[in-house]
Amino acid sequence: MKIANYKDLIEFIKINYQHLTDADYIELMSSTLGVYENTKPKDLDKLIERITMHGMYLEQLPTNHERPLFWIVENESNVFL
Repeated sequence: MKIANYKDLIEFIKINYQHLTDADYIELMSSTLGVYENTKPKDLDKLIERITMHGMYLEQLPTNHERPLFWIVENESNVFL
């Protein structure tokens, strides 16, 4: 399976989450989203929310724009931090 976008990543994570080691997870996040992590989160639903939020943010960026190294999150007023 080729992961071409954050939606593909979510589908892959849903299927393979239980089988991913911390090292696998760290490599997957780095190679697909460019996000640095140190451990696999325990809550799959929150991870999917993070991936969705981050992916939506990345879709808004111009192609030549530098991608963030850490998760993009939303605050209570729905403004990207």
